[in-house]
Amino acid sequence: MRRILIGDIFAAVQMLNCIDRENAQHELDLALYKAHCADKIRKRSGKASLDCGDGTLQAACIRSGTTEFINFGNQRDIQNIGIVCDAILRWKNRTGC
Repeated sequence: MRRILIGDIFAAVQMLNCIDRENAQHELDLALYKAHCADKIRKRSGKASLDCGDGTLQAACIRSGTTEFINFGNQRDIQNIGIVCDAILRWKNRTGC
């Protein structure tokens, strides 16, 4: 997967704002996996994946079709930032990427 930037984290938080808490971990893991696969496709073919984007987490989250603006005064959004960061750390520890 490409390097994770702040825009990737914000896109993942926006995605979480539009889904149920029960599905949050699954959706984050799926977005991370899609970004990883898309990056492999991009490296091999030299083109972005039509299904999963260009290998960024942001592209994988936006392609899920669920986005909402972040309000940093909202407790839920701040908690979602923590959830996203935890998911990224778990992904990196599990995959070694």
